[in-house]
Amino acid sequence: MGAFSGSSPARAWAKPETFNILRIDPPRVFQMTPCDTPLNGRDIYGNVRDAWFIPQEEQKGEYESDGFLIVNGAGGYRYEPEGLSPVIRPVHDFWISVSPGEWICGSQLTHKKDSQRTAFPQRVDAEGLATHRLPNSDLLVKVGPSASYSEFGSGQCGGCPYTNLTIYRLTTDNKIYEVLKLGNVIAGTGPPQDQDFTISADWSQVTEYDQELDDEKGNPGSWSSTTYCLKDSRYEKCGEKSDFVPPNPRILKEL
Repeated sequence: MGAFSGSSPARAWAKPETFNILRIDPPRVFQMTPCDTPLNGRDIYGNVRDAWFIPQEEQKGEYESDGFLIVNGAGGYRYEPEGLSPVIRPVHDFWISVSPGEWICGSQLTHKKDSQRTAFPQRVDAEGLATHRLPNSDLLVKVGPSASYSEFGSGQCGGCPYTNLTIYRLTTDNKIYEVLKLGNVIAGTGPPQDQDFTISADWSQVTEYDQELDDEKGNPGSWSSTTYCLKDSRYEKCGEKSDFVPPNPRILKEL
């Protein structure tokens, strides 16, 4: 909106494709993460949108990782517009090195090895992101353990934390499988009221610890554990124990 003026006979109002192009010689090239991830991010609804970034005069590193969305503000129980619109929503991409010339990147889960890049539909978080190579050369990718909260804070138990521990298996032919998915709503209308996880050094066992609700007299609920073992590139339940002690120190310190 607003005034429009220009000396170019080809320019047309509100049509950027007609604008004059400024070229820099030599051109400056920017790359989002080592995996060449697209410049986008998720809004508060979980929808993927195109993002923007601001080039710096002096780049901090070889790759870009921070951008932003331009979105309308939203929140739980906000039925009428509130404040200025649109607003800026930060976007942060991340990566870890698997081996020389090989990376796992997010937030769109992407694997790049040498010049071969594969992007998967899954969106992941940076917390707890790690990898483990299996003897058959498949790659396990772990996300979590982590605890998070709904951005909206609305609905049943909208203020309760959500736990997550997910492990994917990436095969040598660039296929992805979810081999373990754990997590719950914590301290909601039912158990568990607390939770934690441990993972063995070789990733062969993952144990989930759950605490029951306090009893009617206010005595702390008892803890139990469920163990999952890695068999044939997939995790299967392999043990349960009651009256078990949770890990010390805690892994999920936020709960």
